[in-house]
Amino acid sequence: MAWSVPAIAIAAPVPAFAASVPPPPPVFDFNKGCATVGNGNGGCAGTDKTPQVPAYATNTSATDTLVLQITGAQSRVLNSGTFYSDFTVWSFNGTENNCPPQVLATGCGGFASFTVLPNQTVKFWVVGHEFGNSSSFEMNISYRWIEPCTPPASPVVVLGPQSTSFTLVNPSNNCNGSAVTLP
Repeated sequence: MAWSVPAIAIAAPVPAFAASVPPPPPVFDFNKGCATVGNGNGGCAGTDKTPQVPAYATNTSATDTLVLQITGAQSRVLNSGTFYSDFTVWSFNGTENNCPPQVLATGCGGFASFTVLPNQTVKFWVVGHEFGNSSSFEMNISYRWIEPCTPPASPVVVLGPQSTSFTLVNPSNNCNGSAVTLP
């Protein structure tokens, strides 16, 4: 006599966004980046010889709120071997100097975070290390998209983490308060 075991289908939990198309990566516009002048009077942070890059990110979902996190940034003097990982994130108000407030909101994982509603775009600046003695810089920036969560919960990553390559921050632009246009 053969025994048969009834087949029972057990569904594994599926993340809420598993069926959704991941959002596109943020755009870091290094060509519109700048570096503060020697006296530290320019830029978002008002620091001496500091690179900064404008960026924007769009949540292309029609229904899901997502969180964009800037998980890291490294900056260095052009072609030097020394990397610095300190950075800040600032609001984008259309000019190189009109940046306040600094983005201090952190989400799951403790990273600078933006809650981005469906079909919404956020704009911001990423500001690198204060060097004090150079005018040509390279930066790379790391990010990820996650589902909304409340710390100390572990985030559900929708896209990332990913990172840009080291890219020249336009050394001819001295964060003098010029207007900057992002889509």
